[in-house]
Amino acid sequence: MFNKIKYVAIFLDKIQNTYKIVKKKRFNALSTEITYKDKTYLIDKSITGFSKKMKVNFFFDLITGQLSFHKVKAINPKLAYLVLSSGIISNITSGLTKKSSFDFTNIFPFIIGGIIGFLIGFMFV
Repeated sequence: MFNKIKYVAIFLDKIQNTYKIVKKKRFNALSTEITYKDKTYLIDKSITGFSKKMKVNFFFDLITGQLSFHKVKAINPKLAYLVLSSGIISNITSGLTKKSSFDFTNIFPFIIGGIIGFLIGFMFV
């Protein structure tokens, strides 16, 4: 038998402030994401739930994603690369490619108001 580390994702559903195990799923050590019910979750291997012998468990909430039981102070560069390369940035900035057209008819009342205000101020001073 090989002494190979087993990676297990445990999917949890939060019901009345307690978690219920919905599914346990094994994944490869090289995996960076895991799919459950057509939803993809990113795996950060620096955040483990617990490990026992040669089995490492990762907890995933069905709504929020990966759970951690300790404070994470730094951003993992590999996880940041995964998030940025997954197309999120392109989806956010896709609406910015359209050129904005400035309507000059909205600025004319301000120009006329400025001129009238200048003339009134000049006449009474």
